[in-house]
Amino acid sequence: MERNSMTVSRIMLELLGQETVQQMLDNKTRMLFILGVDSSGYVSEIKRIRIQNTLDKNVEKKLKRYFGKHKIQMRICYSIDLSSVSYERGLQIARSDFQNSKKKYIIVGFPGELFTHYEYYKTRGYKGIAFNSKLEYLMLRLNDK
Repeated sequence: MERNSMTVSRIMLELLGQETVQQMLDNKTRMLFILGVDSSGYVSEIKRIRIQNTLDKNVEKKLKRYFGKHKIQMRICYSIDLSSVSYERGLQIARSDFQNSKKKYIIVGFPGELFTHYEYYKTRGYKGIAFNSKLEYLMLRLNDK
């Protein structure tokens, strides 16, 4: 989930710029993306964007266009009981399920998991590095991995 939040955060920075992202973080704006993905995790559509504030329709259009234009890959987690089958057979079952059924959906948050421990690091620094804003903290997190 954290890696997917990193991917979405990078897209937000690229698409909207640091100033807009800073404002969103300062206003405690949280977004949830419901994304259709294939068996490799590539996003095929943004089904919905949920936000507690109203989202500028231009921003939503930009995001949908961006995801449509670029091959964005997300990490996916597929749960299957492997107690009665081998890992290889489980992988076959999962792939077959993706191929034979409708789209699968994942939920990705912005800033999502990246700010879970923000208050803790605000007083102690993130990995020994002090920061003065939520944007600086986000940038530290994005450059971490």
